[in-house]
Formats: sequence, structure tokens, C-alpha cells
Amino acid sequence: MQTEHQTVLVVDDDPAICAVVREVLEGAGHTVETVHDGPAALARIREGGLDLVLLDLMLPGMDGREVCRQVRAQARGLYLPIIMLTALERHDDQHAGFAAGTDDYIAKPFTLDDLRDRVQVWLRMRRRLAAAAAQRYTDTEAALQLARTPLQVLLNLVQVLETTAPGAEDVGGVRAQLAETAQALQAQQESLRQLLQDPP
Repeated sequence: MQTEHQTVLVVDDDPAICAVVREVLEGAGHTVETVHDGPAALARIREGGLDLVLLDLMLPGMDGREVCRQVRAQARGLYLPIIMLTALERHDDQHAGFAAGTDDYIAKPFTLDDLRDRVQVWLRMRRRLAAAAAQRYTDTEAALQLARTPLQVLLNLVQVLETTAPGAEDVGGVRAQLAETAQALQAQQESLRQLLQDPP
């Protein structure tokens, strides 16, 4: 089964590890980028366009947990899975990594099958998240379109009432109700527009 093309960032200061991971993941059809220290990892993640990060724990400049914490603190848009690569297998170390925001662990030394399987699981999750976000965008756009039509009708009715019967008491009450409804629809439309522009 052919996998969808996705981009993985490998963050490790060991060139041999980077080379092995690149070979495995490129063989599975993915694009692989590498950086070798914490600050470079953070800068590349902030640029966007990544689907998964394989993050070593022990890094020059900034360790993997701190990179992870900063990524999660500044996260916007679609969730980015992070797998921690580490030779540390103590429960406390893993707990600290999960608390920092990592999603999974791959212990060094790892098998190629374990690496491939875990990466595929999280890339599949990323695709599902992207599909759900796209569906939400489509549904919100549809709701926005639906809101526009009754809103315009109500605004037109208010205008007609104001120009044809401004002194009629009963019509005035209807006009006030229509104007209130139109304002509520406008507020709903603006909320939907904000959701489209800045999803949570």
C-alpha cells in the first residue's frame, strides 16, 4: 500500500542516526529533513510545513524536552506529532517527556521495524487530523453561506419597512425584531469568519 507523501524532521546530533532514519523514511516515500541541535529544531518547526518530528532528547543548545515544551506553548493550527528518540529508558525520564508534550518514545538502539511502524502510526494520525480540519473548514464555510442569505433578506425587509411605513406602531415592533435578528446573524457570521481565519 502506497503511503501519502509527508515531511518528517529528524533532530539528532548523531549523523549516523540521521542517515539511518533518512534511509528508512525516504524508502517509505517521505521527505526527510535533518537538524542537529535544539535551537535549529525550534526554528525549523516554527517555519511550518512538517508532519512529524523525531526529536532526540540529548541535544546541543537546548534539550529535546525544552524544544517540545516551546513547540507546544506556541502551537497554532494543525497538531504536530512529536516522537522522542532517547537512550534514556527510566520511567521518570519518559514521564518528564510526556509532560513536556511528546506523543511517543522510541528507545535507542531501535529496530528499523519499530521506527517505521511508529512513524507510520503518527503520520496516519496526522492525515486524519488534517482531514478532520478540512471537513470542519468545509462545514463552517457552508454555515457561513447559509447565514448570508437570511441575513440579506432580513436587512432588505428592514429597509423596506423603514421606507414604506415608518410611523406604523405594529410595523415598528416587527422592524425592531427584524433588526435584532439581523444583528444576531451578523454576529454569528463574524464568529464563523473568525473561526475560518484563526482555527483553534
